[in-house]
Amino acid sequence: MDEPCLPLRGYGAGNNYSVVLKSDGTVWIWGSNDRGLLGTGAPPSTAVNRPVQVSSLSSITAIAAGTGHVMVLNSDGTVWAWGSNSLGQVGLGTADFAPHTTPVQVTGLTGIVAIFAGDHVSYAVKRHGTMFGWGATFFGKLGDGTAGFSVNSPKQFPGL
Repeated sequence: MDEPCLPLRGYGAGNNYSVVLKSDGTVWIWGSNDRGLLGTGAPPSTAVNRPVQVSSLSSITAIAAGTGHVMVLNSDGTVWAWGSNSLGQVGLGTADFAPHTTPVQVTGLTGIVAIFAGDHVSYAVKRHGTMFGWGATFFGKLGDGTAGFSVNSPKQFPGL
């Protein structure tokens, strides 16, 4: 029996994968599992051509699709991510080349109301506009005046 069709709350697409957020707060994903992008714990070489639920998640209010990673915002204001962490974009406090195949909580963030992801970089915003960024710093994309290699955990944007 097919799953009932529920209205979508959000959707995104990254390199070779797609992700949707249903209005019931569940996350569904399909495509390449390179670097653990599917978030299901399946081996990175496994790809799927039909949506599968990221079963460890519920009460999700927003999703963001990055180049090699995925982020979700939980209704409690915490941020979770998975996939590639080669430039610290998963937000674990370190960078590594191991695929993160299941969602992990981004360190040091609470009270978040919005998220977005880009090319190996992640961003989060608190209710009163305080903004954080982490991941690749190429071309100064973290907005902190640096253009080095990476920031491995959330760093507050100055002056916003």
